[in-house]
This record gives sequence, structure tokens and C-alpha cells, in this order.
Amino acid sequence: MDLADPRLTRLAFIVRPIARELAHELKDDGQVEADVIRTVAARITTIEAGLSPELEFIAAINWLGRAAIANRVDQTPLPKYRDADPNFKVPDVLCIASLENGRSVPLLIEVKKSTQDPIVWTDKYLNGMKAYAEALHIPLLLAWKHHHFWTLTDVLHFEKKVDSHHLSFERACRENLMSSIFGDLMIVLTQRITFFIDAEVSANGELPAMPALLPEGAYTFTIRGAGFLLDGNPIELRSELAWLLFRAPTESEVTRTSQNTVRILYSPEAESMFSLMDFALMLMLWNEGETPDWEMVVREKIGVAADEVRKHLLAGIDLGVVRYILEQQPHTIPEFLRK
Repeated sequence: MDLADPRLTRLAFIVRPIARELAHELKDDGQVEADVIRTVAARITTIEAGLSPELEFIAAINWLGRAAIANRVDQTPLPKYRDADPNFKVPDVLCIASLENGRSVPLLIEVKKSTQDPIVWTDKYLNGMKAYAEALHIPLLLAWKHHHFWTLTDVLHFEKKVDSHHLSFERACRENLMSSIFGDLMIVLTQRITFFIDAEVSANGELPAMPALLPEGAYTFTIRGAGFLLDGNPIELRSELAWLLFRAPTESEVTRTSQNTVRILYSPEAESMFSLMDFALMLMLWNEGETPDWEMVVREKIGVAADEVRKHLLAGIDLGVVRYILEQQPHTIPEFLRK
């Protein structure tokens, strides 16, 4: 059977919410042809892979706390009864954002995860979504995950190139609305803060006498203590700041503290930066494997709140833990934000 067969697409969408149970029931059913089961399962996998970026984006903006509501738009294929209908294409997400000035703004958002640069859309693809958005009088944006970095851009920034429309990652970054709409921030920690682990080590054979470094090789170790240091001195950090260090890119160092003990130090890399979106996704996926079940992840409650993190980021500057908090302003303020 052909994966592109529209009947398979309709069937896969219909059974996707109960795909696991269905697969379990069908695998031992001799009345169902094995190739049909495999083909439908493959189509379900393809569809779920396409939905994961949408759920990841919704989960992250939900945590950021500036989305009053965010829903995936049901795109289940249905028969087309009248050829005269406009060629609408439905975007992935309908959202109502609560701006800092207290105003609520409805948004339609198409979600893409792609390392392609630029993103290229056909006339039919872009104009179909614009027709849908214009009919509803709602702004249309693109949420684009390029490698690990999310941008949110008004589709008006696509540039016409012959018979297609292009958006470069550089322009998406310049016109990024993640801060303006959802309150995302870029964070740089100082190198004054360090996470340490004290451990007792042993090896096959005697360890070299102090102060020699441990030679390369295999060791076993037992953790005897752990915590945070500021300028080398122990410090108690609130959980909101402590978790930030676990998200920051770090460099490590191992020092010997006695004949058979070491201290492992993890410090933020110089000038390294991450976003609140990155931080949110780390919290959500902390206990997940390589292929998270986003249907479950998006519904889990996170114990660390975005507003608390924002508040303690400011305190972290005075404390010497946080170096920069950056809120991006896009090069062009879209009309729906200027009102």
C-alpha cells in the first residue's frame, strides 16, 4: 500500500489518539493483513513526528505564562464537497496571547522544525494560510525551530522569489517576536557560580601521590557531597536559580582534594546564552527519554513557575549569579502589536 494514499491519511488521523491500543489489538489479529497494519502504523508514526514540534511549542509557551490559551487546530482531512470553495490551508495553532499591557491578541501560528535555511514555501502553501487568517481577521505567524532555537515571525517577512516565498533564519532572528508576545528572555550566567560534586575515588592499583593529577584511566567513585559555590564559597541557591545552572552550557574541571578524593566543578561557559524556552523544555523533558511522548508531556504540571524564575533572575543579578537578562525587540513592530 502507498503511504501517500489519502485513505491511509484519513485512517491514521482517526486512529492516532488510540494508536498504541490499536496496534496492540491488531498485532495478534489474524484477520487483518500484516502489510495493512504496518502501513497504517508507519503513517501514524509520520503524523506524530509532524505533531511533536507543535506540542513542544505549545508546552513551552504555556509554561512562559503569556498564553491565555493555546490549541492545536484540528486538521483531520475531510472530503471536499464544492470545488468553488477558497483554497484555505489551516495553520497548526490557535492562540490568545496576554500582552504585558493587559491586551489580549488572538494569533494563528504555523509551526515548523527545520534546519533548512531559508524556509521555502510555495504560493499555494503561504496564500492558503493567509486566506484563512484574513477571513478570520487574525495575525498569522511562523514558529520556527532551527536546531534548538525557536523564533516567532510574522509571515509578512517572507520574501517573494520567482514562484516561491523565502524566509532566512537571519531575518527570522531579527524579527523574532518570542519576547514581545510570550515573554521569552535570553539569559547569560556569570562564571562566579559553580556546581560542585565531592567524591571519593578508587582504582585498580594505588593512586599517585598528591599533588599529581589523576592519570587517565577507569575509576569508581562515591559521591560524598554536592552544592553550589559563589566565588569559591558555599552558597544556598533558590531552586529557580539552581535549575538555571543545569540548563546553561558548562565547562568542567576535576581537582584532587586529598589522596583519594576529588572535587568536580561545573561552571557556565564564558558568554554562553540560553533562553527561557530552552529552560522550560529542559524542565519538561528531565525525566523523558530520547523520544518523549509529547501528548503526555504537554499535560504535565511543572513545579518551577515562569513568573518566579523571572523574579529571581533579577535577584540573581544582585547576587552575582546572573550576568545578563536580554529581552529582544524585533526590528519591525507588527501592526497588531502597535495598536
